[in-house]
Amino acid sequence: MTPPGAATSPSDTPDDRVFEIRIEFEGTIRTIFAYRSEFLLDAAARHGLFLPRTCRQGWCTTCAARVEQGGAEHSAAKRFFEADAAAGFSLLCSARPLSDMTVVAGQHAAFREHRINSGLPVPRA
Repeated sequence: MTPPGAATSPSDTPDDRVFEIRIEFEGTIRTIFAYRSEFLLDAAARHGLFLPRTCRQGWCTTCAARVEQGGAEHSAAKRFFEADAAAGFSLLCSARPLSDMTVVAGQHAAFREHRINSGLPVPRA
């Protein structure tokens, strides 16, 4: 199945399941489709939704989002901790969906506060 906004599947492997991702950002809610092998930030851009980002490596935390429903894996992130996921955060630039999801983007400040309160590394502002 090819989701709207995609010309073709990145590959024909079983990892290319398609998930529905609801993204709330600046008062609007958009529903996009993301492949299991695709970073959520890239999927959003493919659908014309350009979210805050800087490093695209899971380091700077500019792309931080709060996960309201569902889950993602962050094995590609340079700096993402279990405590970040446990607190309900995701870094969209390095997050690949594991299920349908609902996220609230634009959570950089809240993510920084979480890191400070948890004693975890905080990138410069």
